[in-house]
Amino acid sequence: MKLKFVVFIGVIFLLITCKNDDDVVIPEFLGELTQSITLGGSSNESLNAITKTSDGGFVACGSVQSTDALGLELPNGENDYLIVKYDANFNLTWTKTYGGSSTELAKSIVQTTDGGYVVSGFTKSDDFDVAENNGQKDLWILKLTSSGDIQWKKSFGFSGQDESFSIIQTQDGGFFTCGYLDVTASGGLGNDDASKNANHGIGDYWGLKLDANGDYEWRRYFGGSNNDRATSALETNNGDFILTGSADSNDFDVTGSNGNDDIWVIRISSTGELLWESAFGGSQIEDSFKVIATNDGNYFVLGTTISTDNDISNNFGGTDIWLLKISPEGNLIWEKSYGGNQLDKATSIIALQDGNYMISGHTRSDDVFEIKGQNDVLLIKINNDGSVLNSYTYGGSNIDVAYDLIETDQNSIIIVGSTQSDDFDITEFNGFTDALIMEIK
Repeated sequence: MKLKFVVFIGVIFLLITCKNDDDVVIPEFLGELTQSITLGGSSNESLNAITKTSDGGFVACGSVQSTDALGLELPNGENDYLIVKYDANFNLTWTKTYGGSSTELAKSIVQTTDGGYVVSGFTKSDDFDVAENNGQKDLWILKLTSSGDIQWKKSFGFSGQDESFSIIQTQDGGFFTCGYLDVTASGGLGNDDASKNANHGIGDYWGLKLDANGDYEWRRYFGGSNNDRATSALETNNGDFILTGSADSNDFDVTGSNGNDDIWVIRISSTGELLWESAFGGSQIEDSFKVIATNDGNYFVLGTTISTDNDISNNFGGTDIWLLKISPEGNLIWEKSYGGNQLDKATSIIALQDGNYMISGHTRSDDVFEIKGQNDVLLIKINNDGSVLNSYTYGGSNIDVAYDLIETDQNSIIIVGSTQSDDFDITEFNGFTDALIMEIK
């Protein structure tokens, strides 16, 4: 009897010690709203991007306009960058604002390897926190410590409307940012290689590679004679960059246009050389807001469409969410539309720990989704083939928008955006538009 007991204990010990990471049970996502926080005052506040932090919390960036926003540092001018830091228990750790006497708007933030943060967007100022301004709008990039103090600040641009929509830290410890260059106003300047300077037209994709101190190593612009802007970028394993956004051109760097505005994806080398470009869309308007790597070595490009032809196989009415899966060579593998009879817009997509993906956005389509008001926050969970696993909506009776999302270590989803509601899922409202944070489990 004693021998059998020893053998039994031994078997149990082997079963326990042989467990690996694949045996970890990930809690089921139920879509339950557990936190709804609004930040702001009597004017306009918004949170446009969010990133996980190494302490289990998160940091988010956006803009603040109100001079009576309780609990927030107040702006220097019309609008300032707004940064909020929360810990793993959803406690507000600190808030910071940065800017000058005019307008600043932060669009992208990541935590850096030293525990600090880098933020990008645009500035129209030349005073207070802004050291210089080259024109109407400049790309404005801040490197912050872990507590939000400015380590360095950089302005890039010419005499026109230049801005950054995305920034990432690169494998070499530097940074890459992409956005929009007002080529007409720059007079064709913006490429370091003078032989590549060409006055394409209205505006182009603009990519800048920076070193760890924020000094640019190279600058390149890509596009045609109309309006083209890059909204998202990633670095590939070999140091190339993939950029996505929209192009209204069909000349110079842009070939194969399908209509008015297409989703335009480009791949450039680690030194800024154009390797390939691909346009996707129909005869109407398409736009793209995010590109991420998939778990099978390809890429998801997320955007919107109002077309019913060419690359778009389905349109459900109004504006649809449009997801493309493309190869590393820029070839379309498949495309899928999501939405209903009215406006549906996607803003971000992330890979989940369970191997699936979550799309954030907002919707007015009451024929497909349960809508509480004019415009609700939307989550759509999909698998690697783009099939919908579930969808969820949150909001109040007015306009509620999601701009970005993360998944926490506890497998909950945190959404940031803005709201004009004061009921249903929105428990407090401070002014015209409030910054919105939601936690979903």
